[in-house]
Amino acid sequence: MFYRKAQNKILKGFQNGRITIINGARQCGKTTLVRQIAKEQNIPYITLDDTKKLELAKNNAQNFIEFYTPPIVIDEIQYAPELIPYIKQKVDFENKKGMYLLTGSSDFYKNTKITESLAGRMLHYELFNLSAAEINNYQDNIIDMIFDKDISKLINFGKQIKHPNINDVFQKITVGGFPELQNLDTEIRKIWFQSYLQSRILKDVESFFDINKEHKILDLITILAANTANLLNINSIAKTIQLDFKTIKKYIELLEAMYLIKRIPPYSKNITKQVIKQRKLHFTDTGLVSYLLNISSKQLINHETEFIGSLLENYIFTELAKESSYADNPVKIYHYRDLRKNEIDFILQSADNKIVPIEVKTKSEIKPKDISGILNFAENFSGKIFRAFVFYSGKELMPMPNKAGLNIYLIPSHFLV
Repeated sequence: MFYRKAQNKILKGFQNGRITIINGARQCGKTTLVRQIAKEQNIPYITLDDTKKLELAKNNAQNFIEFYTPPIVIDEIQYAPELIPYIKQKVDFENKKGMYLLTGSSDFYKNTKITESLAGRMLHYELFNLSAAEINNYQDNIIDMIFDKDISKLINFGKQIKHPNINDVFQKITVGGFPELQNLDTEIRKIWFQSYLQSRILKDVESFFDINKEHKILDLITILAANTANLLNINSIAKTIQLDFKTIKKYIELLEAMYLIKRIPPYSKNITKQVIKQRKLHFTDTGLVSYLLNISSKQLINHETEFIGSLLENYIFTELAKESSYADNPVKIYHYRDLRKNEIDFILQSADNKIVPIEVKTKSEIKPKDISGILNFAENFSGKIFRAFVFYSGKELMPMPNKAGLNIYLIPSHFLV
């Protein structure tokens, strides 16, 4: 079992709030985590995967909440949104800390027309699939190190990585971060992903969102996989899949609510007139993308696929998002692209408004033209850039001289494997 680095933050939230909810994709490890918390805190654990308990929750929600008194863990709460109004009443009446720890495999508040709001009563956490740091039990956090004044912390971190190699990154891309897949071979992983899509994702689509075009959802997921790390063009996708714009938009929102994809907003502070408003698409797991596109680690290692750049960028995104979710100082992640098509893969913004542009390249030698997006952004950005990074296939963290005098560093992609 892997130790989840979000556990301490979630536990602190549970102990200081009335309702704490953990959302995340199917099979990302929510159940394992809350079972561990329930055991350590000596509180009851209930899962609505249990058909008898689910029947009671749906048919007599008030009795369910009165019978299973807090503090309590309720797993897979999205199966019974009928419980929400009574949970609200319970916490309003008792007004105690640490009453409910809930999990859900979809952002069901957006999709089930619940009128009773838990605003002001709930602390929300998102659990991602396993990060490289969790798999390797690294103590350092890449986000905290990126924003630390002392760059030597990143240098020292790189020294502890065993057998640094970009090929390890490509291998990790095709495995992804689902806990169950970490020790399975390629053939079994493919069977697992097939089952995951058919028996879990489509089941949730049918159960929670009342959609009867499941085959179109699978087609859409595959098309989106081919467009990961690109600007999201819903009109183009609608024409390809032969569904109307509104339907495709609804399905994309559904997939995001199920935590399968993320739509990254553009960075636009102080330069709103220049920036294209399209969001950028990323999947939350590159193993799933690799399966959908039938891409092997060998193809990536040998550069035998056109998707190598987008998959590497998607992988870097997932690791940055995962690390941010449990960092001491979480960040917001944006992309940048202006009307002249100058672009930067990621803009990280800290809570105190430090800005760190990040580019992702598959090559091992970075030339001045490879940082042109960062330099252009610096010219148009009214504030001060803290530092910038280019993830690349080289083996050493090093500064990159530039005409703007920015603190730009080349950082090996294997720092995130």
